[in-house]
Amino acid sequence: MINASSAQQIHQGSNTSSHKSNTLSGGFTSQNKNTNSSVILKDGNSSLSGNVSNSNSSRTCITGNSGATIGCESTPNTVVPAQHKPTSTLVFPSSSSNVNRNTSQSSFYKSSASQNQAQHNKFQNETGVAPNTNKGVKNIPQSDLAAAVTSDNSFFSKKKTATVKGSAVLISRDRFVLSIGYCSPLVEIYSVTKRWDFKLEEYEELMRRARILMQQGVIELEGLPQPLLQAFKPACQGKITDNHVPNADLTRVPDTLTGSLMPFQRDGVNFAISREGRVIIADDMGLGKTIQSICVACYYRKEWPLLVVVPSSVRFAWSEQLQRWIPNLNPDDINVVVTGKDDVTAGKVVIVSYDMMTKKKNDLQHVGFKVAILDESHFLKNFRTARCQAAQLILKVSKRVILLSGTPALSRPAELYTQLRLVKPQLFPNFHLFGLRYCDGKQNNFGWDYSGSSNLPELQLLLGETIMIR
Repeated sequence: MINASSAQQIHQGSNTSSHKSNTLSGGFTSQNKNTNSSVILKDGNSSLSGNVSNSNSSRTCITGNSGATIGCESTPNTVVPAQHKPTSTLVFPSSSSNVNRNTSQSSFYKSSASQNQAQHNKFQNETGVAPNTNKGVKNIPQSDLAAAVTSDNSFFSKKKTATVKGSAVLISRDRFVLSIGYCSPLVEIYSVTKRWDFKLEEYEELMRRARILMQQGVIELEGLPQPLLQAFKPACQGKITDNHVPNADLTRVPDTLTGSLMPFQRDGVNFAISREGRVIIADDMGLGKTIQSICVACYYRKEWPLLVVVPSSVRFAWSEQLQRWIPNLNPDDINVVVTGKDDVTAGKVVIVSYDMMTKKKNDLQHVGFKVAILDESHFLKNFRTARCQAAQLILKVSKRVILLSGTPALSRPAELYTQLRLVKPQLFPNFHLFGLRYCDGKQNNFGWDYSGSSNLPELQLLLGETIMIR
C-alpha cells in the first residue's frame, strides 16, 4: 500500500522539476532507443531522476517514504507489435491508482466481447434460447423446436438420432422375417412385439407402411429382391401351393433309359422338364447326374444338334454313355473334338472340352446349338475368364441348358453367378445386385469386395424354386 502522506510527482516526456537533497542519478534504457526523455520521481526527502530512451512508452515508478521503489510500470502510448512488446510489468499495482491500461489488451477484450455477443445472437435466432443462460429456454411451440433441432443449420444438427437399419429376409416358401433393431414407430405400425416374421402375402402392405418411416429418415429397410418376389409370386398373392412337381411324359425317351432311372433321378428329370430344360442338377458324385441329363436331352431330341462340354479327360467316356443309353443313336453322329483341326460342325452330337470350346467359340456359335449339356459346370466359376465369356457367347441361342456339378460353388456364392446367368439370365442380370444380397458386397479403397456370403438360406430357397435340384 502507498502511504497517504506520501507525495507523488510524476513527470513524463520533457517535463523536469527541482528536488531536495539525497539525489540519485543514473541512466535507464528500454528496448527501442529513439529519443531521450527524463523522469523525476519525488517523495519526502528522496528523489530519483534519470533519462528514459523510448518515445513509444513512458516508465512510471512509485516510491515510499524511505525512498525504496514500490512498483514500476511501462505504459505504451501507441499499439506496439507483438514482437516489440515491453517486458516490464507492474510489480505491485495500486487499486486506487489512475494508471492507464494497455490499449491493445482493451481492444482485444472488446473484440472478444463483440464476437461472443454475435455468437449468442446467432444461437438465439436458431434455437430460441436466450443469450443469458440464467433466463432458461423460451416458451416456443413444439413444432418450431422440432424444426430448429432438425434444421441443417441448427446447433443440434450434428446430434441427430442414428437411423435404424435392417432388411427383409425370406425364411420359407411363404414367410419372411424382418432383421432390424428395435424401433418403437416400427412396432406401432406393425402391431407386433415378439416374433418379426410375416406371411409373404402381407409383404406389400407392410413395406407400404415402412416407406413412411423411410421417407422420414427413421429407418433404412432393404426389401426382398424382385427376382425373389417373382419366383414366389403365388405365395405373394396368398395362393398356397405345394412344392410338388408333376410327372413328365417320357414316352419319346427310349424305354431302356427311362426304365433305368431311380425314383430320385426321375424327380430330377421331372424338375428339369418343368423348368423347360434350363436347370442345374447338383446331386453328389455317383448319384447319376449323367443319366438324368441324357434323359432330359432325349426329351428335346427334335431340337438337336446337341453340344456336350466336359473336362478333357472324360470326353470319350461321355461318348460311351450316350451310345449306351440311346441305342438308336448312330455312333457316326457323335463327334468328339480332339484337336483344333477337327470340324466342330459335323454330327448331331458334338463333344468338346472347356479349353477347346474357348478356342473354337466362333465356329461353335455359328452352329447354333439349341440343346447343351455342361458337365462339371463349376469350371465356369469366374465370369471374367475367357472360358466363361465363350460359354455365354455360344449358349446365348440355346433353348435348353443343363448344368451338372456336385459342387456348384466351391467356396463362395460369387462362383455361382455365371452358372445362374447361363441357365436363367433374367434372374439376376446385374452381378452387383447379386453380390450385395448374397455375397456381402462391401466397398473398400480398392473397389467392391464380393468375397463374402450373406442370406444363404434365402439363396437356397430361390435356387430350389427356380433352377436347381439337389
